[in-house]
Amino acid sequence: MPRPPAPTLPILLLTIAAPLRGESLSADDAVRLALERSPAVRAARLRTEAADASLRAALAPPTARLEFGPGVGFTNGNALLTQEFDVAGSRAARGRRARGERDGAAAAERAVRRAVADAAALAYLELVRARAAEARLEQSRAVVREIAQR
Repeated sequence: MPRPPAPTLPILLLTIAAPLRGESLSADDAVRLALERSPAVRAARLRTEAADASLRAALAPPTARLEFGPGVGFTNGNALLTQEFDVAGSRAARGRRARGERDGAAAAERAVRRAVADAAALAYLELVRARAAEARLEQSRAVVREIAQR
């Protein structure tokens, strides 16, 4: 199973910091926004949905087929109605394989979501640290200006 791409820190910082203009954002909101806006999470969700559709198709009962053939002798044609029966268990095997693929896709989606959430939480902490350092720097500048004016 391929490893999900790790989102880069600057992209996550931009994702988190964009709605911060003039309003505060909690860590939970930052993680939620990162999960909503992440293309990796969206792609993993689509893979899981495709695997769900494959599972439903594999478990669906076979449909009856109506076949027409050319006539033999003096008849106008032959019609034949056929129905598939799962005597050898191939349909059940296809269902088990599709269920395994769906479970794998769901596990991969959970891994991608966890990786994006962890990266977003770290990016949020880095943003908070950077803002605190910026505030301390601004306080130091104010003290230096005050001393310089005396």
